Parts: sequence; C-alpha cells; structure tokens
Amino acid sequence: MPPKSCQGATLVELMIALTLGLLLTGVVGYAYLGSRAAFRTTDTLSRMQENARFIFEVLTRELRMAGYLGCAGSATPLTNTLNNPSAFPWNFGQPIQGYEAIGPSNWSPALPSSASPDFGPSNPWGGRDIIILRGMLGDDGIRIIGQPSIGTCSSTSADLKVTANTLLKDGDIVLATNCQHATVFQIANFNNLDNVVHNTGNSVSPGNSTKDLGACYNNNGELVRLSTRSYYIRANPASEPALYRRVGADDAEELVEGVENLQITYGVDTSAPADKTVDAYVKADAVTDWSRVLTVRISLLMVSRSDESIATAPQSYTYNGATTTPADRLLRKAFTTTIAVRNRL
Repeated sequence: MPPKSCQGATLVELMIALTLGLLLTGVVGYAYLGSRAAFRTTDTLSRMQENARFIFEVLTRELRMAGYLGCAGSATPLTNTLNNPSAFPWNFGQPIQGYEAIGPSNWSPALPSSASPDFGPSNPWGGRDIIILRGMLGDDGIRIIGQPSIGTCSSTSADLKVTANTLLKDGDIVLATNCQHATVFQIANFNNLDNVVHNTGNSVSPGNSTKDLGACYNNNGELVRLSTRSYYIRANPASEPALYRRVGADDAEELVEGVENLQITYGVDTSAPADKTVDAYVKADAVTDWSRVLTVRISLLMVSRSDESIATAPQSYTYNGATTTPADRLLRKAFTTTIAVRNRL
C-alpha cells in the first residue's frame, strides 16, 4: 500500500471521537441512573403496598372472627369463670376494644399498664391509635369427649376429657363451647395429654373463681385457646416505625416495618332497637357500647426506610384529612380498608 494511504487520524479527529464517546457514555449513564431511580421507587412502593396488604390480611382475619363462640353463635351468653373477668386481659365478653390517641403520650380511654397482670401495649408511639382484639388464637378446636362425675355428666366436675393433643398446657385460658353454651376458664393442670383440670386455687394468674362451667360439655363440644392481642405502632431495634403485636403477657413481636401511623374509626349501630346496620363511624373515645361495633375502618400510613431517601425533594402527602410536607425525602403512601365484624352482622 502506498505510504500516503497510511497517514492515520489527526489530533482533531481524535478529539472529536473522544467528545462523541463522552457524550454517548453520558447519555447511557444518565439513562441508567434514571432507570435505577425508577426501579428503586417502584420497588419501594411495591414493598409498602405488600406490607399494607399483609397487615390488612392479619387484621381482617381476626376482626371477622371477633366474638366467635362456636356453633352457638354470638347471641349465646358467655360464662366467664376467671377471677376478675372484667379486667383488661380477661374481658373476653368484649372482643373488640379501641384506644384513641389524643396527644403525644395520651389515649382515651387511658391505656392499661404494660406490666403483668394488665398486659397492655408496651412502649407505644403517641399520636397513633391502638386496637385490642380478644378471642381464639386461630388453631383448630379440640374435641371434648367427657365431663366425668359420679353418675351423669355434671357442670361442677373439675375435669374435662379431650382428644389427645400437645397444644394445651398449664395456665392456658380456654373456651369450652357447644351449640347452646360457652364458658371461659383457665387450665389448672393438663395431664396425660387428654385431661383438663379447671379447679380453683391454682397458682397461675388469674385463676378460676369456680369449677362450675355452668353447662355440661360431655361429648358435645370443643375447646379452643383464647388470648388478648394488642396492635400498635412503636420503634423497632433499627429505630424504624413498625406495627407490633403483643399476645397476652408475652413480649411484643414486630409484624411489619415501615408503618408510621395508624388511625381507626368504628362503624356503630346507633338505632334503637338495633337493626344490624352501621349508622355512623366514630373514634374509639366516642364508642359507648362496643357490642354495637359492626365494622372497623383502618387507615395506615406506610413509609420507606430512613436510609432510603429516594425522592429528590420532600414529598407532600395527605393522610387523616390533612396534607403534610415532611422535612425528609422519604416516600409515604396511605392505605385504608373497612372490615366487617361478621359475627355481629
């Protein structure tokens, strides 16, 4: 090849090529950063939506079962043989109870102590509502196969025979139920995996005031475990807001991270006589008769993690009737659902 055909590129051509390459790299990088930001935003919003859906699923299941007394139905009178049956942990005749936040550290009515034997919410954040649900733990009922006594079945027998199981233990609060009666009592002693003793004078709290169950459940009923569950918002170990649940006197457990606020109103039947129709939605401190609560409207404010400042500027949001512009650059989204209390409808 002649020498004149192999002269190569000039300095100007190299500079032009470098400039075009830089421009192309910048465009590609900008598109990548934009796609990455869009992915992070979508991923965060999806996680917030998934967490809200999980919370609604848990609360929906429990609220729909509130007041369940077996095949007898919610109209069946409930016999509570526990000592102090109207105390906060044992008041199973009131399966739904709410506390309205009226300040940074105040609720109406006043919260019970978080220490035993009150079993109230521990370290709740102020300004957020609290809901208490009492009832079944969710496991299948255990069949009662005998209520022994001398001669025929007697309601005063201190023993119940049940199908063999490993669920029950000493100190459990349980409900005996059939199609005519429902009785709450505490297991004083569970032995041989099938014998439930519910005598008085046991050392565990609260104890039974009587061994008389008020009905005969001989081969005609089931036994289910009961508990009092508190749902509220507090900080988790990472200092992030989270929804917590406390079952009885157990340590509170974190359910979902990223729940910044919880507001609840209750659909009540105010008609006289009652007609099983919601007439108004009111806050917890305006509910005068919790047996008249037919629906529960729950509103959540979900927030991204504090180390995820995705937005380029503070994002305004509307929640609980007010529009707020925060100082941070976190994402927030409100979710609301209304849950029917099936056993009252």
